[in-house]
Amino acid sequence: MLEQVWQHGPLWVIWILQFLGIEIKALLNKKKGDTLTEVIRFVFGFSKRSGEQQSNGMRLRRASFYGFSAWFFGHIAFGW
Repeated sequence: MLEQVWQHGPLWVIWILQFLGIEIKALLNKKKGDTLTEVIRFVFGFSKRSGEQQSNGMRLRRASFYGFSAWFFGHIAFGW
């Protein structure tokens, strides 16, 4: 398994550096709504700016977010 990680290591480094470059730029420019956290909060209705807080579409998006979060935790912690 460790061999797989080392084999694809350069790709992960490139991906992380690109992400950090974009996110740091967004953090430093003081514009609202351009960091990954702000986008996630807006799309899934956790932000007051989202507008439709109680629509069925928003409930579905939140349910999908919670479902993905539960699966991702299990995937990382238990190998599901």
